[in-house]
Amino acid sequence: ELLDTIALGLRSEGAEVETLDASVADPATAKALVSRATERFGKLDALINNAGILRDASLLEVTVDDLQAVLSAHLFGSFLCTQAAAEEMSQQEDGGAILNTISMAGLRGNVGQSAYAMAKAGIFGLTRTAALELSLFDVRVNAIAPLARTRMTEGMSFVGESMSPEQVAPLASYLVSDLSRAVNGRVFGAHGGYLFEYAMGASRGVKDVDAWTPELIHERFGEISGHAPSPEAAPERSAEAATLEGIFAHLAETFRARRARRWAGTLHFRFADAEAYTVSVADGACTVEAGIHGLPSCIVETDTETFLSVLDGADGQRFFVEGRFVVNDLGEVARFVRCFNFRKARAAYLASAQASP
Repeated sequence: ELLDTIALGLRSEGAEVETLDASVADPATAKALVSRATERFGKLDALINNAGILRDASLLEVTVDDLQAVLSAHLFGSFLCTQAAAEEMSQQEDGGAILNTISMAGLRGNVGQSAYAMAKAGIFGLTRTAALELSLFDVRVNAIAPLARTRMTEGMSFVGESMSPEQVAPLASYLVSDLSRAVNGRVFGAHGGYLFEYAMGASRGVKDVDAWTPELIHERFGEISGHAPSPEAAPERSAEAATLEGIFAHLAETFRARRARRWAGTLHFRFADAEAYTVSVADGACTVEAGIHGLPSCIVETDTETFLSVLDGADGQRFFVEGRFVVNDLGEVARFVRCFNFRKARAAYLASAQASP
């Protein structure tokens, strides 16, 4: 009945609407939704995963049946529909857009919503991973964490009558439109008229200890957590700094403009023992400059030895886990790797150095 009411309202505003009364946690339903859309409209431009239920209970009281029901509607439904849509969009020349719905509970926790928070946190992980994988097919995946007055929030006193779903709709529309072609793997909040972005980052941490003990961790916990300043030593220029300069000097020559036509970003590369560099991409063009310029979409922090080791084939993911590579947006790095080739830039630098008298 509710589905028919919504469809009737949309049709009264001139929209073309197809409905399917089924569970999104059923793989057949997910495939049927995509098939129905492509048959009716010719292609699939966007998917918005917004199905959900509540079974609120404390961690000690939630039942297995309620946990399964919540995970099925939110997490499994989002995964299955995303997978089905991605199969179609990856075959389309202009890709597509997928928008997931998560929640402040999944990002920050909430008393009495362990099952719901668990499901929404899983959708956050799905969003980030799908964004990385599907960017190769020009399919972008983002998420919203809205707070609005609906049937699911009727008992929440802090959600006022003025916080309507209509205030969330423009953000959702933006994130699946061509206006947001450069936005991928990100999460935005919508609390009435207040829009903002959620960001997960890492502290600078402490890297200069070979053998940690619980006591030493306790002593330096403020530095590890980022709640206390790390002692700054005067940076020394490494022997490899000249090689690094040569690589960045030739980096623009490796730029693949065709792969960057829908990407706009600014990356800051900060080295502990060498000059920093800024690489900016916009409108299919790039600039590479020494120093820090503009607001970054991504910050990469490392040292020349680690950086050159990765170019020599060392495991960059291991360095990331160890804190030798600090990156605040892996999605931006993935897009950068698609458009630039550091190894080719180094080869060009070495060739020019050998040719010089």
